[in-house]
Amino acid sequence: MGVGLGLQSVVNNLVSGVMLAFEKPFKIGDYIEVGDEAGRIKQIGIRSSKLSTSEGADIIIPNGDLLSKHVINWTLSNSQKRSELILKLNSGKNLNDIRTVFLNIMEMNENIEKNPKPEVLMNHFSGSDAEYRLLYWTFIDQEDQVRSELIVAVADELQKAEIELRL
Repeated sequence: MGVGLGLQSVVNNLVSGVMLAFEKPFKIGDYIEVGDEAGRIKQIGIRSSKLSTSEGADIIIPNGDLLSKHVINWTLSNSQKRSELILKLNSGKNLNDIRTVFLNIMEMNENIEKNPKPEVLMNHFSGSDAEYRLLYWTFIDQEDQVRSELIVAVADELQKAEIELRL
């Protein structure tokens, strides 16, 4: 009985591999998420496929999982992703002035797409605390770099304006 269950899994993965070959929901180089795993498709085999993570690890995923689990393909139609940075400030300054500073910072960053335009939204306001959502589009491979650049630029500008930033 144990052999039958083991073979069932192997057959499931083989059939899934054939289905993936015909459907082609992703290709080598696509950036996908499967369950808790994310990475670029490195290899699509008949029984399993390999993902290469941003940390440098290779993950082998049975093809049955690629058909039965929820898969997000970030690069199916393009390589852009909308990202978000939430900033909490202790400020009595004009909220619109701060919003304008944040928009200018994003517009000056070469790695942030100009279309669709970056946005700054008020997320929360209470007394002297303000929380902003910076929304912007960038290429998925540059997401961490752009986030870091924004944090440094925002911290510099807020220091000049003597506004306290709380991340």
